[in-house]
Amino acid sequence: MCVTDGAATKEVCLAKDGLIYSANRNLVVGSLSTISPAESAEIAVKMKRNGIQFFQMPVMGGPNLARTGELITILSGDKDCIDRNMNVIQKIAKSTFYVGRSDGLANYIKLALNLNIALIGIALSESLIYIRKAGLDPRMFVKILNATYFKTSLSEKKGPKMAENNFEPRFHLRNMLKDLRLLIDSTRTLGISLPFSNLSEQMYLAANNRGYSELDYTAILAFLQDLNRDAR
Repeated sequence: MCVTDGAATKEVCLAKDGLIYSANRNLVVGSLSTISPAESAEIAVKMKRNGIQFFQMPVMGGPNLARTGELITILSGDKDCIDRNMNVIQKIAKSTFYVGRSDGLANYIKLALNLNIALIGIALSESLIYIRKAGLDPRMFVKILNATYFKTSLSEKKGPKMAENNFEPRFHLRNMLKDLRLLIDSTRTLGISLPFSNLSEQMYLAANNRGYSELDYTAILAFLQDLNRDAR
């Protein structure tokens, strides 16, 4: 099961016509959705009370990797249940990482991974604005960056498009904002302060509110360009 958020996950699993009421006592649900660790654990408890096996398997990778079965998945929950269904999991994921029996643990990993993507997106965006303002070709900057040890998958796959102001959506900016909000909410539960995480959430929120929500998350560059449009 892969849906947009916690509300959709609860609707599919717990609503009056949800999976929780299935008569199939052999039903196993693997949740690929990016939702909060707390919501994931809550859903798992309710499903298991009704005899439905439930575990978390959020994934990394876009639609193309999903089609070819090359996603990366992080797994948490009942290890025996996961092992029994590994033949299905490996149909969609080339790499699997089991992180623990407690429900919700995989969701922490997924949110932390998406935080890295958000922060790298901001860093690359600010570099491109800096390079443009200096009168240099941003495409050349991306080419040089990708020749160094500091390149990332983002700079290789998204960088050339960002240099061309191409923000065709593969992962919507609104969804990145949703994930950052989930991470920030969970930091309060953990009792920690992550200043740059909070700042990035505010930046993506501002971009979302300025009309970039339906573009790719790399449209954070377009938002920052607008902020600097009148710079002298």
